[in-house]
Amino acid sequence: KDLLQVGNATKLEFNDNEFDYIISINTIHNLELDECKQAIKEISRVSRKGSFITVDAYNSPEEKKRMYDWNLTAKTILSVSEWKKLFNELQYNGDYFWFIP
Repeated sequence: KDLLQVGNATKLEFNDNEFDYIISINTIHNLELDECKQAIKEISRVSRKGSFITVDAYNSPEEKKRMYDWNLTAKTILSVSEWKKLFNELQYNGDYFWFIP
């Protein structure tokens, strides 16, 4: 409890390279696209050795429909190829994985 801190994913209150690894599981896709991009930049900024992100994604029209029918909170839902393009655009070099319902 003494080590917990509430923060904002778009402006982490930590120094550059403060942590060896950053893990974000099913979180950043709950932000609007611009905020999601900023959160990815922040993950990269505070990570010294690496990071891992899991986001909601889809590969086909059927998966996209299931995602929108199922999802209640995500504000940024992209296809796998769109996420890869976004990670590349932001020069995100960490690992990633998809949640596909």
